[in-house]
Amino acid sequence: MIITQLQNIIQKQCHKFNNYSLHDLANKKIKQLLSKHIITINDVDDNKFFHSDVLHENEAKDLFYNLPFFMKSPKVKKIYSTFQHNRSLDDMYAKTVKVRMMMII
Repeated sequence: MIITQLQNIIQKQCHKFNNYSLHDLANKKIKQLLSKHIITINDVDDNKFFHSDVLHENEAKDLFYNLPFFMKSPKVKKIYSTFQHNRSLDDMYAKTVKVRMMMII
């Protein structure tokens, strides 16, 4: 009974955010950038960030186009990867401490 009530409450609360999917917002931003000739159609699919070991290509693309940029897309560089480096917070900190650009961890 209580679980059903909680599920109903969560469904009602989540329903408010149905119009805010990362995928839809990313597509909207891509259309805006294309229409203003800020990016080309080749730029949309050609990004190093999309070749992730963790995310599927479409998920990485949606995440990238939800980053805060308006006139020029950010340059993307892999700084740390648990697949390539040791799995420790010390190693991650050492790789990222001197970076002076936007980071996604």
